Amino acid sequence: MNSFRNSTLIIALVFALTVVIIKIYVGETGRVDFLSKIKPVTLLGPKWEETQSKNVSKLANHSSDEETQRPTNTLKGNEPRQKAGKEKESTGNCRLFVSTGLRGRLGNQMFEYAATVGVAHSQGRIPALLTMSSDLQDTFQVTHARTFNTSDSCDSWQVVSGVHFGIFEIRLTKLPTKNITMSGFRQSWKYFASAQNELKKEFTFKERISADAKNLEEEIRRKFPNRTLVGVHARRGDFLTSRKLGYNSPAPSYYYKAFDRMIKEIGPKTSSLLFVVSSDDLKWCAANIKRPDVHVLSPASAQLHLAFLARTSHAVISAGTFSWWAGWLTGGKVIYFSGYPRNGTFLMNDFKAEDYYPPHWIGIGD
Repeated sequence: MNSFRNSTLIIALVFALTVVIIKIYVGETGRVDFLSKIKPVTLLGPKWEETQSKNVSKLANHSSDEETQRPTNTLKGNEPRQKAGKEKESTGNCRLFVSTGLRGRLGNQMFEYAATVGVAHSQGRIPALLTMSSDLQDTFQVTHARTFNTSDSCDSWQVVSGVHFGIFEIRLTKLPTKNITMSGFRQSWKYFASAQNELKKEFTFKERISADAKNLEEEIRRKFPNRTLVGVHARRGDFLTSRKLGYNSPAPSYYYKAFDRMIKEIGPKTSSLLFVVSSDDLKWCAANIKRPDVHVLSPASAQLHLAFLARTSHAVISAGTFSWWAGWLTGGKVIYFSGYPRNGTFLMNDFKAEDYYPPHWIGIGD
């Protein structure tokens, strides 16, 4: 019995001495340097979501299709390295991150990702996308998807939530000196105005989608040679059934006015324009948007239609985030429907046109 007690006492003393040595070492070298010598707990693999859910707490204000999850700090995995100077903004020796989850469908996810990348760019932080599977990642070759582990707790994470979906909130660009998880839709071009070039690279379509879009473009050009292609997106569906909230879809008259305005804007220096229409209601478009210079696409995936629209030179868009990004990706002239959201509605109280639409885009009604 005495021998057992002596052994237990020795083990306890060795453990206490080890703790003291670690504390002294951490105090001298810094927590990050010490913990960088510890092999991290990798969360990659088929059970990533299950493992992650045990290590993080879900944030409020995010829908169930793509829950945002709160990291437990140090990340490893497929992170591309930023410039050393930008990684140094920190509390102590810890690099600062700004992270996001994703909610909604593709257009919403693009805004959430773009706003996070933009804020990270302007503050010298490292952007982190916390989901490993989403419409965004199925469509684009994004590089900021990251995995977190529990081997470091150098800084706590603070959640900063956006209040308005379509109003630029400057406080979201002046974050406290902590690791930040951002939530909210953040649908304003102003969040990522300084990161346009980076986002153009991030929003590179997956190779298979890009190849299909190229084939579609070539098919249309064979049928309509020597034309300048203008992408058109007509959002209908839920924008017709939720009008009381402020959603709105333009009448056919809007598209005719927009086409005529685009012809005037482009001028006679270019070849004849061909307006190529994508929509979630192609039958309605074929029946209601009829002109010799209009071609309605055949049914295909939303990703393929968006990739095709991105290959056109200019855009006429209706309403909604998918339409918005179809315009942004062209990089040319964009005409948008100014009747969204409807006046005096819930959505309009959360919206400012000057924050939502870039200043060089042209708004007209129907």
